[in-house]
Amino acid sequence: MKKFFIILGIVVLVVIIAGGIYIYINKDNLATMAIDQAFKGIEQVTIQNLPENYDAQEVKDLISKAKNNLAEKGFDNPDLQSLMVNFKDAYEDQKLDSLEIETLMNNLKTIAE
Repeated sequence: MKKFFIILGIVVLVVIIAGGIYIYINKDNLATMAIDQAFKGIEQVTIQNLPENYDAQEVKDLISKAKNNLAEKGFDNPDLQSLMVNFKDAYEDQKLDSLEIETLMNNLKTIAE
């Protein structure tokens, strides 16, 4: 019985180490996938709550430019963190008003530049 738990412990340790190595090797792909999912959510919510003075295609183009810029320059952009924090704070009430959308659009413009 003691051997069983030792072998089980070794197997669990090997699986944890293999998972860590896999994540380390594929961190760029995982980051890209996470950013794509996050930006899809931001795009969907922003377009649903879009004020009349904004065009939905303009928002889609801006988000696309921001995603491409992040993919080229890397994901450790402080503006990305600012965008995500602003979106989380703005969407706490499950609705975006025009001021919150303006802030998000400014964040996206900064990232897209």
